[in-house]
Amino acid sequence: MKPLYFILVLVVILFLSSCAFISHKGLIDKINQAKEETETTEPELCGGVTDRSDDDAPKVIISKDITSFDTYFVYADESGSYSHYEFNAKQQADGSVELTEGYGEWASKVTVGPEFLISLQEIIDKHKLASLNGVYRVTSGLPFEYGPCSLLCKYESGESISFSEDGNPHSEWMGDITELFLAEFPADDETDD
Repeated sequence: MKPLYFILVLVVILFLSSCAFISHKGLIDKINQAKEETETTEPELCGGVTDRSDDDAPKVIISKDITSFDTYFVYADESGSYSHYEFNAKQQADGSVELTEGYGEWASKVTVGPEFLISLQEIIDKHKLASLNGVYRVTSGLPFEYGPCSLLCKYESGESISFSEDGNPHSEWMGDITELFLAEFPADDETDD
């Protein structure tokens, strides 16, 4: 009689475990299907290029009245080293412009007059940055100095310039923007007592 109970218990265990496997298999299939639906088809390989450019983005901006400006990039300093810069300009209600250099707890802020935005627009026009509007093309795995750079400039008219591309640490537009912003911030040695 004992062997019969043993066989009966063994059959019940096998039956229950097969039921559990079937329900888990269905769940696993649903998870795998959801994963396949959300995965991008673009490879994120070293040297792989991600291109999500909007070819229909306007390449000419009529407005000259900047309301906000954000950019980040790596630029080659005069000493030959590479520095990461993040700059922000935001027009205030009173017409003044709040500038930010850096990010997070290392950010520095200063308020300047509205003529700053005129100078900034002159740089945008000089380098025809509106022609890059809609470009999003970056290569993964590049060295620090060639990492992605980004620019977003919004105008009172609702127009905007937005692009992200591989950086060029010797770019003239980056140099002009760096010079314009850093001229408004005191040098590190000027703030030390």
